[in-house]
Amino acid sequence: MNQFIPTDKYDSKRSYKHADGYYPGTASIGNYPVYIENRNGNSNVKYQQEQALQRAYDLLGEFGIRPKYSRMDCGSFDREKTYRYVVSREKNDDGQSNVFSGDHYIYRAIMTNNREMTDLEVIEFYNDRGEIERLFDGMDNDFNWKKMPFSFLHENTVFLVKF
Repeated sequence: MNQFIPTDKYDSKRSYKHADGYYPGTASIGNYPVYIENRNGNSNVKYQQEQALQRAYDLLGEFGIRPKYSRMDCGSFDREKTYRYVVSREKNDDGQSNVFSGDHYIYRAIMTNNREMTDLEVIEFYNDRGEIERLFDGMDNDFNWKKMPFSFLHENTVFLVKF
């Protein structure tokens, strides 16, 4: 997951969010961050994503941790591969018809390369992403992320991790 951190540190860069900051790539297992890789604010989510993922998996592997599945944002998919789409729908609350579909449903799609999970398992696995995003909401409002003590990105890495 990529999380923008606005900061006015010496080496921060302007982002597409129109603010200066850092844009670290992170990996977590449950509610525990297990890998953080710093990048400047001008790095987009796809920038060296494959290499960053490989470094995270290699580091976890050194500790005998081999995730069976991974959940990633849109910056991690490759158009050269084939994917499976799992589409769900639910009635909208107001009962008003959608101009495009002509019915009163909200449609959601998940793109995955997992062919083992059932559709329901894919949806439940994806929905757990909200739990991970709340982890970073807390960090983003935490003293460690708001008040990094050093002027350079590589010196602040340890302050991004919250236990």
